[in-house]
Amino acid sequence: MAEPSRRRLSPTLLAAIFAAIAVAALVALLVNIFTRKQEAQNPFYRVVELTETTEDPAVWGQDFPLQYDQYLRTVDQVRTKVRRQRSAAAHADAGRSALGSRALAPRA
Repeated sequence: MAEPSRRRLSPTLLAAIFAAIAVAALVALLVNIFTRKQEAQNPFYRVVELTETTEDPAVWGQDFPLQYDQYLRTVDQVRTKVRRQRSAAAHADAGRSALGSRALAPRA
């Protein structure tokens, strides 16, 4: 019995297909690079015009919402009596060390 013949792709056709895939990948890479460069020229969308004299954090928050949210989290801290007592004790101990006065004494 005769075996059915397989149809093989010629080496030239394989090279052409490989070259087409390589060119398509290169074009996609270059388009991606060009798009990223265009995005980098304008890093954010301006909602309001900010000047050197703009001091209100809420106005800044319109252009930078994530940073404004973090700012609000740091401003919203409430000091308690316990924190003041601990910080006062920490300031009192700040000048002392484990070695006592020997730590500040000059070496002979």
